[in-house]
Amino acid sequence: MDESSSEDEDRGPPRKLLKPKSKKYKQNFRQEWMKDPSFQQWLLPLKHHESEPSCKVCSKKLTCSKTALQRHGESIHHKQAYANASRQVSIYTSLQNQDSANVYKEITTAQVAAFIAAHNLPLRLAPFLLDLIKARCPKNSQETNCLRKIEIGATKCTNVIRQGIGLHYAQELIDILRRMRYSIIPDETTDVSSEKQLAVCVMYVDETDLLPVTRFLDIVEVDNSGANGLYQAIRAIFQEKFIPLSNIIGYSSDTCNVMFGENLSVSTLLKKDFPHVTAVKCSCHLIHLCASHACLKLSKSLEDLCRNIYSHFSRSSLRQKDFKQFQEFVEAQPHKMLKLSQTRWLSLESCVNRILEQWEALRLYFIAFVADGKDPSYTTDSILNALNNKFVLAQLEFLSAQLKRLNEFNTMFQSTEPLLHYLREEVTKLLKDILSDFISMDVVRKEDPFTIDLDCMNIRLPLDKVYMGILATNTLFELKDDPNVQTVKKACVEFLVELVKQIRSRFDMKDPIFKLVEFLIPSNAVKCVPPSLNELFLTLPYLAEVADVTRADQEWRKQALEEPEEVAPEETSTVFLQKRLNAKTLNGTLKYPNLKKVVACVMSLPCSNASVERVFSLLKLIKTDFRNALKRETLVGLMHAHVGMKANDVHAHQLELNAEFVRVLKSVKSNATDSEAGELIRERFKKV
Repeated sequence: MDESSSEDEDRGPPRKLLKPKSKKYKQNFRQEWMKDPSFQQWLLPLKHHESEPSCKVCSKKLTCSKTALQRHGESIHHKQAYANASRQVSIYTSLQNQDSANVYKEITTAQVAAFIAAHNLPLRLAPFLLDLIKARCPKNSQETNCLRKIEIGATKCTNVIRQGIGLHYAQELIDILRRMRYSIIPDETTDVSSEKQLAVCVMYVDETDLLPVTRFLDIVEVDNSGANGLYQAIRAIFQEKFIPLSNIIGYSSDTCNVMFGENLSVSTLLKKDFPHVTAVKCSCHLIHLCASHACLKLSKSLEDLCRNIYSHFSRSSLRQKDFKQFQEFVEAQPHKMLKLSQTRWLSLESCVNRILEQWEALRLYFIAFVADGKDPSYTTDSILNALNNKFVLAQLEFLSAQLKRLNEFNTMFQSTEPLLHYLREEVTKLLKDILSDFISMDVVRKEDPFTIDLDCMNIRLPLDKVYMGILATNTLFELKDDPNVQTVKKACVEFLVELVKQIRSRFDMKDPIFKLVEFLIPSNAVKCVPPSLNELFLTLPYLAEVADVTRADQEWRKQALEEPEEVAPEETSTVFLQKRLNAKTLNGTLKYPNLKKVVACVMSLPCSNASVERVFSLLKLIKTDFRNALKRETLVGLMHAHVGMKANDVHAHQLELNAEFVRVLKSVKSNATDSEAGELIRERFKKV
């Protein structure tokens, strides 16, 4: 027992038995984790090791444990990466959106083009229509809902134009005319529905910025086209709108008897009621009549040639096609022949120039046409004879040179700028220019062109010295041995003499107003010519109601003491006067306030009725064969809307509505009939 006990003592205390370690199992990736809302946006199995998880946002391998995945999802690094990734668009989505945008653009483009085609609208309308669509594109859900609720039919659209937009611009003009002096420019025409129409334009100059304005006022149907009927119609237009007729200071129209006859005409009736009105015949009509009468001195075959050539080609595409071959052969421009119009100002020049341009091609064509014998006629024979006649060519070349100078004069006075103060000077220059062709240059320089004795043979140039233009001179030189040269030159001199006589008789420069208004010419203003405006104030007594004439006269003299300015040749009198009369003192007040009012008033006097001719052009565009039943209220509304937006330099997509404009639109009765609309418009004029 002792031995055994001693052995037990040597071994020491008994050791504790260790539990066997549990075996660790590797956890595999579970597909259901990807359905967990906490993981599904970023958890993916690792590529090539699908038993392990990865984060597609952070692009890293993760521990395969749900707890580890939760810790990763809540980490700052992961949250930042996830936020950045959520703002990125995948390439697929980007390409898909791009394809969708391209399709949308193509569809929209096609629909705009289809709209224009379906409604026979001008192709030039396309960019403006697209601008309008872009301008009204909804910017939020509220605007989208409003756009869906908008409804507009033909009746509502008509009333919005005539009671809203057109009326707004009409009221804008009427307000100005009620407080300012203005000139009237009336004219009559027959529209596409064979109704006699009287249109009235007004011309005024805004004294604030010295900006000349010519605007359409109204157009009415007239039954009585005599002087009394037209004058009463004009009065009714202004009375209906409560515009003071006493504010009229100027009148211009064409030169027909009903408008400008000496005994009974609109001008005589107007001056009877308002003696202060300055009546000026349209310079453009006058020069056209001068040219027409002078042309009678030349061979009538010239005009017949212009008409016959146009008629030959006008209704035959086959003849035009054949003529193109001759144009190509002589290397002429592929232009068509032009029609000679009796009503269009000086259209003869363009017809003559076109024939001269195509002369050789025309000559060869008609030689072949007559030789072919398919359509023999006296007309084609006469055309060919004329084209083979060098004297006809010389006369056309002479006529082209003369009509060019007349057309330049005509074009100048078609301007919207106030040009009455240049009329006397320009007529004088034109007369001297014409006289110098057949009268000694020394006489033309020294004598008054209005008083030179045209029958005095001593001052005339011999026939061989008469200037006929380079082209006609060269053509006649080739025929110098032909006795008919003298006959042609005599006819050309008769043309020049008749032209001078017509200009001197039709442009009556004896009226003192033409000289008095020349103070507006920049060179005269700088030199203080005349030294006083007293005669102007006596001739136009209404200026005393516009400004203090005593102060205005002092300011006229004072402005000439300004630093001498270089007057640029291309600078108009309007631009010059705007610069000079808008000058201010050191304390910010105008230097010449009274003179500025006087200038604005005088600049309101017209020199032509080109503006009302433009109204008739607009009328033809609006009242077409397809819209020949337009009533007066609708027609006037359309014209006011068109002219008003143009005057304010805005397109439809740029239209801005002030409080007054909105008020007018809100008062529109959208279902009003034509008669109701007319009554509503008249009531509006009364309220205003």
